[in-house]
Formats: sequence, C-alpha cells, structure tokens
Amino acid sequence: MNTDGLTEQSGKRKIFFSLGVILLMALIGVRQIIDVDVWWHIQLGHDMLTHFGAPDFSKFYFTPINPEILDLRYTWLGDIIFYLTYLAGGTVGLQLLRMTLMAWCAWMLWDINQRRLSAALFTLLIVFFLTTYQIQLMRNALFSMPFMTALYWFWWKYTVKNRTKFLWMIPALLFIWSCIHGTYMLGCVLFCCLIGGNIYSFFWRNRNVEPPKKRKKNQKPDKTDMNASLLEELLTARSQITALFLAFLLVLFYNQAAINELSRLLGSFWWMWITAGFGLLAAVFFTPQVPQWLIAKRALVFKTIRAGLFLFVASCVVLLSYKVIQTHQAESVLVKAQNGSHSGWLKSTAKVFNSLVVKADDRVMVSQDFLSPWFHLHEMYISLSFLVGLVTLVVFIIRRPVPTDILFTFFPVMILAFGYKRTAGFLGMVSVFSILLIGKRKILEYDRLWLWLCNGVFFSGLALSLFLFPQKIGIWEKHIPGWGRAPLFSTQCADEVLLKEGDNPVFTTITNGGFLLFHWYPEKRVFVDSFFAPHSGETFNQFKSILLSDDPDLLFRKFGIYRAIVCHQDLVWMNVFSSSQNWYPESMDEGVMVFLYESDWDKAPQPTLYLDDFDDQPEYNKTLVSNRVLEIPSILIAKGRLTQALNFMKEEQALIHKAHRFADPFSVEQLKKNIQTAQAEYNGNNSKILYLKSVLQRKIIEKKPEAIVAVAGEIWDQKPTTEIGLQLSDSLISTGQLDRAKEILTKTEELDRSEDRKVRKNTISLWNKLAEKALQSKELLLGFTSLHRIHTLDNEKLTRTQLKQISFKLYLEHGMDKNIHQRYRYLLKLREVFNHEPAVLHHLSVLVLKNYSELGLSLADARSFSEQALELCELQSVEKNHPYVIQLSRVLEAGGQKAELEKILKKYGMEKQSLEGNNEQP
Repeated sequence: MNTDGLTEQSGKRKIFFSLGVILLMALIGVRQIIDVDVWWHIQLGHDMLTHFGAPDFSKFYFTPINPEILDLRYTWLGDIIFYLTYLAGGTVGLQLLRMTLMAWCAWMLWDINQRRLSAALFTLLIVFFLTTYQIQLMRNALFSMPFMTALYWFWWKYTVKNRTKFLWMIPALLFIWSCIHGTYMLGCVLFCCLIGGNIYSFFWRNRNVEPPKKRKKNQKPDKTDMNASLLEELLTARSQITALFLAFLLVLFYNQAAINELSRLLGSFWWMWITAGFGLLAAVFFTPQVPQWLIAKRALVFKTIRAGLFLFVASCVVLLSYKVIQTHQAESVLVKAQNGSHSGWLKSTAKVFNSLVVKADDRVMVSQDFLSPWFHLHEMYISLSFLVGLVTLVVFIIRRPVPTDILFTFFPVMILAFGYKRTAGFLGMVSVFSILLIGKRKILEYDRLWLWLCNGVFFSGLALSLFLFPQKIGIWEKHIPGWGRAPLFSTQCADEVLLKEGDNPVFTTITNGGFLLFHWYPEKRVFVDSFFAPHSGETFNQFKSILLSDDPDLLFRKFGIYRAIVCHQDLVWMNVFSSSQNWYPESMDEGVMVFLYESDWDKAPQPTLYLDDFDDQPEYNKTLVSNRVLEIPSILIAKGRLTQALNFMKEEQALIHKAHRFADPFSVEQLKKNIQTAQAEYNGNNSKILYLKSVLQRKIIEKKPEAIVAVAGEIWDQKPTTEIGLQLSDSLISTGQLDRAKEILTKTEELDRSEDRKVRKNTISLWNKLAEKALQSKELLLGFTSLHRIHTLDNEKLTRTQLKQISFKLYLEHGMDKNIHQRYRYLLKLREVFNHEPAVLHHLSVLVLKNYSELGLSLADARSFSEQALELCELQSVEKNHPYVIQLSRVLEAGGQKAELEKILKKYGMEKQSLEGNNEQP
C-alpha cells in the first residue's frame, strides 16, 4: 500500500476492466443519431464561426422571429464544438465525441473510487450510463454529464485530497459550462449547496465541544488551543466563498440569460439580494471578530442554522402541499364540468412539480418535450434514476456522520428530477456520486465473483435487448445500434422539394425542421424547428391553430405554402394533412412524406416513392415505412381518388407486397376494407363523397355533433342512404333540431326496403330518442308522432293501449301549457290515430270552448266535437258518460241554446245544478 492508500492491481485486471467499460459505453453510446436538435446546433456553430457573431435568423426561417435571442449566450461554445466535430468526422465524429465524454466521466468516477477496480464500481458505472441515457442525446445537454461529474470530482479533490487548486477550477468550469448549456444554473446551485453544506457540517461536528477557558491577559496563545484550531478550520470557508463569488461574477458578467432567470425568480431587484447575500458572508467570514464570536457561540449558531433550515424545509413542504391541494381541486372542477374521470392526486402532484421546472407557454403546446417523469416510469432511465435515488436516500439516513455537503446537493436535484422528464437522469448521476463519496470503502471495494456474474448477466441481457427490442425494456424504441444518422433524416424528398420550390416557403415540423435547415442552408429556409428561442409567439399560434382546427389550408392562406414535409413519426401532423381536403401525398422516402396543396380536385398528383433501399432499413423503420406506404392508397380513397389509388397499388405492387409483411395489421385491414367499400359502391370511379365520408367518420370519432350534421347533411343532399340518414338524424336530435330530424328519419324509413332487423332496431331507437327530446321540450305533437312511429314499427314494443295511455297522460301533464295551438294540433293528431276514442273528442270540445276565438273556431265546433263524443259513447255502451253530457250541456249553455240544453239534461236525467263546479274528466 502506497501513501495514498492505493493498491497495486495487475495489468490483466486493468485491461479486462477497461474493456468491459468500453463495451458498456459502446453498447449504450454507439447508436444512430436520432436527435432532432443537433442539426441546428451544427448550423449555428457554422454561422457563428463564419461571421464571428450571432447568426442572422432571417436566413434560417421565413416565419416571424424574435428580435433578441438570449439562448445563444449559453449555447454558442457547444454549437461551435458540434460544428467542428462534424466538420472533422461527420456523424461518426459526433458519436465519437459522445463516447469521449462518457469515457471522461468513467475516468473521474474511477478516480473518486480511489482508483480501485471492483465489481461494485462496474455496477455503479452501469447505473450511471443507463440513468444518463436521455442526457447522452446529441445536443448541448450532453456536455452537462461530464461537467457535473467534474464539479463533484473537483470538490472531492479539494475536500478529501486537500488540493486547493481544484477549488479555483470550479469557477472556470462553471464559466465554460455557461457557454455550452443552460444546466450551468444547476451547477451554480450545487456549488452553493456544497459550500453551505460544508459550513453546516463544521458547526454540526463541533456543536457539543466545550469552549476552552479564557486566557489570562498578555498570555501567548497555545498552539494546541482548540479555539484557534477551529477558527483556522472555519476560515477555510473564505476561499470557498471567494470562489463562489468569482463563479457568480464570471457567469453573470457574461451571461445575460442568467440575469434574466434571476430576474424571473427574485424580481427586478435580484442584484440587491445577491449583493446582500455576499455582503453578509463577507461580514461573517472576512472580519476578525465575527469568526471568533461564531466559534465561541458555535452551539447557539448551530441551533439557529438548524432551526432556519427546518423552517425553510417546512415552508417548502407546506407551500407544495397547498399548491397540490389547490391544483387537485381545480382539476376536479374542470373534470366534473367535462364529465370526465379524475386521475387523482398523482396527476396533481406531478403537475405542480412540473410547473416548478417548466414555464407553461406556447412551446409546451406544440412540443411533447416538457413532460413530467411520473407518467413515464416505464422508461428505464427514469425508473432506474428514481430507484437509485431512493437507495441513496436510505444511505444518507443510515450514514453517520451525515456528509451534509453532498446531502444538500441531493435535494435540489431530486426536485428537478421530479418535475421534468429530461432532468430525471441528473438524479441518477448525483446518486452515483453520493454513493461513491459517502459509501463505506469495504462496500465500494466489494469484488466477489457472484457480483461479477450478476453484472455479466445484466450486461448480456441489456445488449440483447438493445439490439432486439429496446422499447420493451424502457429504452427509446428508436434506439438503433450503429454509426451514422437515423433514417428519419432522409434527403431524397428534401432534394426534390428544393429543386421544385427553390426558396419558396415549405412547411416543416419541429421534428425535421432542424435537419432540413442544416441540409438546405443557405439555399432554402424552413418554417419552424426545435430551436424555440428565435420563433415568435405568432409562429407558435399559427402552429397551434392548424393542429387545433385540423385545417392545414391555413398554411396556404397565411404563408402561400404549397408543400409540406412531414416525418413518418409525426403522427399528429400526418393525420392533419391526410384528412384534409386539398393536401395530397406527392412523394415519400424512408424518413418523410411530402404533401402538395391542390385545390383543384381533378388535378391531384400521382404519388412517387423513393424506397429502393427498403430492405436495408432497420426493423422499426420498416414497420413505420410500411404503414405509410399502405396509408397512401387509403388517403387517396378517403379523398375520393379511387382511380389513382388503384393505379398506385398496381405500379408499386412489389413494394406493397413487402409492406404487408411489416405493417401493422390495422393498416392492412383498413386498406382492404377501404378498397372493397369504394369498389362496391362506386365501381372504381372517383367520387367526392368518399372524402366527405372520411371526414364524417373522423367527426364521429371526435364526437362533434354540429360538425356531423354539416358533413352528413352535405352527403345526404348528394346521395341519401339509410346509413347516412340514421347518423344525420341522431346528430340532429343531439343538437336540438327535432323537426328536421323527424323529416330525415321519415325519409330514411322510405329508403330502407331491405327490412334489415339492425336498421329497424336503430330506427326505433332514434324515434324513441326523438320522442324523449320532444317531450322534454314540451313539443307534444312531435313527441306523440315519434311514439306513434315506434308503435307502427314494432307494436309489441309499444302496444296501442300503451300508446293511448301515454298520449293522454302527456296531454294531462301539459294541459296547462299556454301554447293553445300546439295542444289543439296534438288533439287533432290523437283524433286521427284514435278515431274511435270519445275522450279525444271530449278534450277537443273542452279546449275549443275555452279558446275558440284564439283558435279561429266557433262554439259550433265545440258542440260538434262534444256531440261526436256522446255518439261514440252510446255506440260503445260507455256507462260513465256524465263528463261528456256535462261538456255538451256547457257548450249549449254558452251558446244560449236553452231548449237544446233542457232536452239533453232531460234525456240523460241530469239537473242543471250538476253543471256547476263539476270538472270530472273521462
């Protein structure tokens, strides 16, 4: 054992361990470039080196851009590094850069482990590289992995190895970091936590030590005096605070973006808080009396600091809990208003943590990047980060004494990891650092055979999974082992568009905008890419409005765009263009599909495929491309271009045959169904109704009754069918257009001559629904008409007796309604249906007697109804005919026909007094 406590290790052991680490890094790190950000980073680096200044973004985008872009302040150096790396080695050079940074991290972790090689260290390296999988994506965040590792490594060198120069390297590290990626702000927070935790640890360790007795006057201080020793130890914080101040000075002096972030967090007077904080630290540590007083009163100082920390933590917990409760209540009200189901407290908690990290704005609406990790625990790097974080928390609990400098850095990273999917990997990183820095040596040096075997088995299983089914183990499904860029970044269609359009505007998505900018520059500009900073709110509003309205024609009307390039994996945009009326698939390669705007339905283009290398595509992309190939004829059929769809399938017969083997079964069945339906109904000829039917199906799925009425109504006017009639009637009832629903439903019955039981059942169901809606709206006549149709269609479901009972009950329930004309028409309808029912005539007589002037009738009409009712009673031998007699008598009395009245009363043996107050109903 040498003076540093290091042991000699055999050369073979080092070689095998190094090979294992290289294989591990290659297994995870050597993957095709699928990252959409790297291309605009390269282009920015190229432009900055070419012009020695900020790029002119008007040459990048034809959409509106922001006047000031601060993101470049903390990305410019990373952009230049990416550009120079690509210039030197292309995409392979970029992948080697990732491997180099991973190797640098592995070397620093090995150094922190006292340069001991063990099975435990290899396990930690596996955890480290898996949890940082997302961070390793090819963008500037990649550099945060070695920089954060270097921060802990420098601190370990300074505190454990007593190498003071490494403390002064931290400000330089943070300054360089601030020129590469925005995570430098996390680095600054961690540096503050390390220093604060170190000072807290000092007072904790010495809180119970009794201060020595006072020295006599003029007595020389003893070199072994405990106060002097503690004072000397405390004053080492001077250099730490100076280094922290230097770091802040370097970062804030240069980086305006950091100032903006502080302004957002602390307000416009942020500089007062920073100045006050450093002023207080200077007063405490750089004046001669205060440190001595702190040493003398260290027990009290420790209690004060501990109480302050407790209050801070308790306040954070209370505020977060209040925020979660508030969010949960708001979500509950919203869900209740929408008749949905609430996912519970987990969603509310995740939303609160996400809001702490991600500011909700237009970017969140158009990107799927700003997500909470709580709903992505199926992804290995997130779940593994949380698991190793939990293990580290347990280690902190059982470790004595607690290394507070490392502990203080753990919690801000944990909060960050809980809030943002991309930053979950930092929790895994800090957990590995913490275990290495505070773990017991005998555990970190554990080197038994069984642990090596476990590492080997896990490594082999991981390798097999990454090559065969990465998505099933929670690794990104587009993980493609190998060199170069992924098929997503194809060039055949892009070159064709450049040739046809020149510098005319072309729509690009967030996914492919960066690569197309890199590929086309300076000949052609793009609509948007994943670099959000330059794009104005107007651009994002246009982007969102197209998505929300499903109307890509806005691109043509607003920007004069005729072509759109959409990646195969952009399913939302693919559906938007596929389901539109005027955008047709023009060409396709292994990465994208080009849509052409053509308002003239007769001039739709014939699609062209550039898929000569289909057999060389990776398996996941074969499925993606196959689905798109089969979707092209389905899209054409949906737009009514059946002839073109059949021609396309004939020309690309060989490729379509291959696509059937790899495509999803749904795509295959959908194409077969579409072709069979279109040929059976339209004999292989083009028809615009096919497009309307596809729109109708989409609106049915989206459950938009107003839109269904509009589309189904247009189809009905051109080609009325039973199916369309039933759907239109249903939507008309839902939207309250009851009279038109009755009209369409009646015509639909006339169309259906097949006596299909299913159609009959659906028709009865709709009449029943119409009756319910009509009666709720107190439209008695329409309600009774609907009920009568149900009786006509199925007299077992609603017998004549039941219909009669229901109809009279409805009239009596709504008999006091003011709409006299509706009641009169209702009774006339009942008379038409129940022409042998005296009660109907009786009610007609009562109604006319009271309201004959308003109805435009006379007392003679009331008398006629009443006399007819009595005749039917006599014919049917109705015993209780008193109400009918009384009603006729009242009509005669009202008409002044006394002789006739006496005659009727005498005939039926009744007294005139019986007419008064008698309201008996039949």
